[in-house]
Amino acid sequence: MAAWQITRPAKIMAVNGVALFVKNIPSSDAGKIKWWNENKKLFSEKYHLMNNSDNFLIIFMDFGDGYQELPEPGWTSFDKSEDDFICFDNVKSKKRCIYKDWVFDVSGNMSKKVFINIAGKTYIQMPDGKTELAVEK
Repeated sequence: MAAWQITRPAKIMAVNGVALFVKNIPSSDAGKIKWWNENKKLFSEKYHLMNNSDNFLIIFMDFGDGYQELPEPGWTSFDKSEDDFICFDNVKSKKRCIYKDWVFDVSGNMSKKVFINIAGKTYIQMPDGKTELAVEK
């Protein structure tokens, strides 16, 4: 990763249901958790992703190459197929689809426990903000 990518702020580029497509998403687990903590009010108030704070899910996707044309029906490659894209009807262009590239998700109950899932690891965050890596049993 280039140095300029580390210092560029994350920017929400598109929202679809519970999915946020983010450009320059932090690369480290600590960076993702810090970004979540700094922006959870925004996710709730601007994007209404936590209307039910007792049970919510937010999926953070990499904006990657941005809006692209949807591959032809039946098209597939070793790493992508048309099912791997989400398309936006409100975008009036052939390039109206984004590749679904999951980075991390956050779910749970804001007044009890929040679960932050990153690359096969689960962090548990308590209402006081204390966050710990869950230990596998």
